[in-house]
Amino acid sequence: MNKAPILALIILSVFFSTQALATDNAIEDVLDAKVSEVVESLRDEFAKEHEEARGLFIHELNDNNTVMAMAIFTIEGFSRGNNYSQFLAVFLYPAKKSHLYKKDITLLDVKSIGGKGEREIDNEDIRVAQKDNKLFILLNTTEYGPNDPMCCPSVKSNAIFSIVPAVGGKLKEEAGT
Repeated sequence: MNKAPILALIILSVFFSTQALATDNAIEDVLDAKVSEVVESLRDEFAKEHEEARGLFIHELNDNNTVMAMAIFTIEGFSRGNNYSQFLAVFLYPAKKSHLYKKDITLLDVKSIGGKGEREIDNEDIRVAQKDNKLFILLNTTEYGPNDPMCCPSVKSNAIFSIVPAVGGKLKEEAGT
């Protein structure tokens, strides 16, 4: 697959990137509760979410009737271990609702996208581009270099994920630089 068109689309999308942290407190609270449900379903009895590392992002789709919400969160301590995993969850909800409830938000997909020994994901900067019926999500990452210890990846990079924003849509890693 040719990565150049996707990268160009992502680079051009900087001006219509997501709004970091939802500005409407009611929407943010409902989304936060929905993400907590997802975290609870993924963790084992020992693991905990590193709550300060949660990032919530909102992106209005081009159809103006739907909003895509994304969350990056970290779960650490699976099986009493010293590891952590970072996840990306993608949700949809109707944009024109005057009151939003947890039942109005649909989880499209959740995927492990980083963690100890894999890569670190920056949870403060997500950029989104929409082309036709597909969304491209650009995440800044720090990858492990050949001599990096497990604590400290050092190579700046990025990862691109795509998803069709409809029920049944699945996150797919497209490319990275």
